[in-house]
Amino acid sequence: MKKVSLSSVRVFVTGQNLFTLKKYSGFTAELPGFNATSSAGIVTTGSPTTQGIELNAYPTPSTLVAGLNIGF
Repeated sequence: MKKVSLSSVRVFVTGQNLFTLKKYSGFTAELPGFNATSSAGIVTTGSPTTQGIELNAYPTPSTLVAGLNIGF
């Protein structure tokens, strides 16, 4: 059996949005802004949580990437 020599080995792990440091019970603490039009046709800008409802907010994805590079 022939021996194989390794010239380099690299192990890496990276993560994004793995946890939230605020006490927030909704889907995501990063809510988008929105424009609302009243029945009179007036456009107002406000917060999507003004009425206590998250409007079309999707959860922020958490990603974890791990890898292994081996050089021969």
